Amino acid sequence: MKTLLLIAIFSLTDVCFAAAGDIDDFFVSFLKGEQTVFESNKKVSRREIQRMRVEIWTAWREAVNENEEFKLAKMDKDTVVSAGKWKLPPELENNAVMNFTLFNKGKKPLTGYPLFLYLHGSGPKEKEYARGLELTKGFNDAPSVYFVPQIPNEGGYYRWWQRAKIYAWERLLRLAMVSGDYNPDKIYIVGISEGAYGTQRLTSYFADYLAGGGAMAGGDPIGYVADYPSFGVPANINAFALGARMTNPNVRIDLQWTCLPDQLDPLHVFTQKGITVISGRDAPMPNRPQREFGTFLVRPGGVLQDLATPFWHWGQFYENVIRTVLNGGWVRDKSGTDGRAVNYWWGMNSGVMDVLLSRELPPDVTHLAQILRTGVTSGMIDPFHCRITGQDGSVKNSGRHGLDLEQIAHMDWLCDAVDGHIPEYDELAEVSKPMYRMQGIHRDLLPVEKEAEL
Repeated sequence: MKTLLLIAIFSLTDVCFAAAGDIDDFFVSFLKGEQTVFESNKKVSRREIQRMRVEIWTAWREAVNENEEFKLAKMDKDTVVSAGKWKLPPELENNAVMNFTLFNKGKKPLTGYPLFLYLHGSGPKEKEYARGLELTKGFNDAPSVYFVPQIPNEGGYYRWWQRAKIYAWERLLRLAMVSGDYNPDKIYIVGISEGAYGTQRLTSYFADYLAGGGAMAGGDPIGYVADYPSFGVPANINAFALGARMTNPNVRIDLQWTCLPDQLDPLHVFTQKGITVISGRDAPMPNRPQREFGTFLVRPGGVLQDLATPFWHWGQFYENVIRTVLNGGWVRDKSGTDGRAVNYWWGMNSGVMDVLLSRELPPDVTHLAQILRTGVTSGMIDPFHCRITGQDGSVKNSGRHGLDLEQIAHMDWLCDAVDGHIPEYDELAEVSKPMYRMQGIHRDLLPVEKEAEL
């Protein structure tokens, strides 16, 4: 579409052009996806530029009106609400149908309405779509028109800047500009959370069409790599998500498991999604990039930069175990006497573990991380002492108190900031099932034949 409008910009004394019929044919061919480059060797003098501009625009408007299958509702009344759906090309995204609502506020200005494209966040799409309509209708910004779409598919296609969505935005701009209802100098994109991330990308892509973009709580999603759904792992995921929310209340955590069959490399998945901040494995792995553990940043060119890394003081761990034996605690907890492995739940205040911060972190970020580390170690900061809502919308903690160790260790749910799920036994790769039999969060629910001897 940009190619077409650039045809109308002339700055030379003589420019190449073609007959009106050629232009009409090209526009029709372009709209059908058959031709994308216009070529001509006919010269037009500078005196004819303004006339040709008018002819080109008239030809383009007629081609769109006659050949475009969809039309936007006419804004011929002070209150217009139009709901519709666009089926996007399957070669760009399978089974992609974009529902949308188009509505206006106030009387149309002589120069046309300002047009706002609103992009919602990445929660459950029905809920986010409804919330988007509620928000946009409540803005005190008349006269205006809002185009509020619903993301067609969730999961890996929950990105507003992907090719199928670009196709939809080009159609929207095309239809809006030829309709006569909108001011072409006042077209905007606004979004929240994932919608803000889309806004950031789309404002640069459509920079020559937009008057501006408004990104609220924007920023890339954060990737999280989990190994097995064992005791304590969901708690780790949730603690990470709740901590991330302390800096961005609308952050989304993209969860990837390494224990599933035919699982793609998580780093590759995140890279394809444009995610650059990742919480990886807790320790280096053989045959993996040197810095692909802890929390790290993927820089341009695929260079990994470590940000923060968990660190275990094994000497302190063994000292604590020996002290437990000497003071009789080993007997009291019946360690090993029931044939089961012993799990130790020691946090940062025990001295067993710590967090190493990268020297490349900005000083202010390092300062904040040190404050949080001190607070967690002293017990003044509890990541679970807050209101927590699960993915299903249920309240997991009211926020009046924290969670006890039993609740944390046996946590089998994810908070609503996480995109992903906790896999069950039958979803796992065969090589991962023995570990689940020993330490899986629902190990005790497995049939007898699925349990492992310890």
